[in-house]
Amino acid sequence: MSAFVNALHVLTGQFKMSLFYSLILLYTTAMYLPLTTKNVAHANPTQNSTQNSTRNSTLQILILGGNGFIGSSLAAKLLSIESYNVTILNRGRYYFDSKSRIDPYVRRMVCDRSDIYNCTELVNSTQYYDAVVDYSSYYMEDMQNILHVLRARFGRYIYISSDSVYEVCIKTPHGGPSREEDAIRPRDPRERHELNMADYYGHQKLACEDVLQNERNLNGINYVSLRLPDVIGPRDTTNRFWDYHIWLLTHQLDGSFGPVHLNPRENKLISLVYSEDLSDLIIKLLEVELYNVYNEAYNVAFEPVTLEGFIGIMGESLGVDVVFNRTDQANVHWYPSVTRGPVNTTKISEKLNWKPSPFNVAVKSSCEFFRGAMSVPEFEKRRDGILKRYLPNNDARETFLKDELNRVSREEL
Repeated sequence: MSAFVNALHVLTGQFKMSLFYSLILLYTTAMYLPLTTKNVAHANPTQNSTQNSTRNSTLQILILGGNGFIGSSLAAKLLSIESYNVTILNRGRYYFDSKSRIDPYVRRMVCDRSDIYNCTELVNSTQYYDAVVDYSSYYMEDMQNILHVLRARFGRYIYISSDSVYEVCIKTPHGGPSREEDAIRPRDPRERHELNMADYYGHQKLACEDVLQNERNLNGINYVSLRLPDVIGPRDTTNRFWDYHIWLLTHQLDGSFGPVHLNPRENKLISLVYSEDLSDLIIKLLEVELYNVYNEAYNVAFEPVTLEGFIGIMGESLGVDVVFNRTDQANVHWYPSVTRGPVNTTKISEKLNWKPSPFNVAVKSSCEFFRGAMSVPEFEKRRDGILKRYLPNNDARETFLKDELNRVSREEL
């Protein structure tokens, strides 16, 4: 009997030790599992994206913004492709014809980006998005909050940044167009603060890029930052293109604002990009493999052009001989919005085979839209606000509009 008891004690001891080592093994595995998963995502982002995209046969795209100038361009293109379901999240405002052109055909969430945690429809959802396209993160807190709300619920993140990021960085020694690697802030705190205050928009856009990179480091997301210069194209909500358009059409009329300003000191090379080209690029980014493309910033632009060259092509598109006021006092100009000059597009050309539309084609297409927009009742308030600046005389303005509307009517026959 004693031998049996001794044997039982031995077996019991062995079982306890086995159980003890099993618990240690389980704990160790669980402790390192998140790190292992994260490292796999970094090591093979293409595989990670492929697994995510198979969750839905139709790709789910969340557009933050989507009702303005460049966002509505993308939304319209995606809606024409059967393989995409589009959700847009914005404050509920409409620009140009987005209420009829976009809104009826998308799922829409109305909320304020600065108060995203009160957007219960998004916060309480478990919807997975194959891609997020972010037009509306202007502050780093906005970016931090949306990434927190959407954590583990998207496959790739496309951020619409700006060439304004270079305004808050050290001046480059090469002296040429800004390259992506030139986005380096000064080390000196005082200089950094001064640059940030001089261009707070650029400061915050670069901070948003930093948040994305940090999220990449911590949680393995895949993102792209697209640094845009001034954008041209239909439905430009900044009115800059339509300003020049109307100025050119009216500048030789009696009682007008007069010749187009061209301060010789401002007639430098500038960068521009076409909204339709940008939307085509984003669609390409929704489809390309992640490896060697994502987790980078890219400048997106035409080859640089002078302000005079740009206005001259616009004049040709409108059939107008442009008369310039070439003096140091000619200080009304709508491009560029930055001071550091044009951007270099070598990187995007090499990595993504970036081939924008011919510049004159993009300008002509934009002119055609805005000339047609002159007769659209939905756009009258915006049109008249611009027209009064360049043709302040009421009689002259009415005559001009009558002639323009008659011209549009003849072209439509």
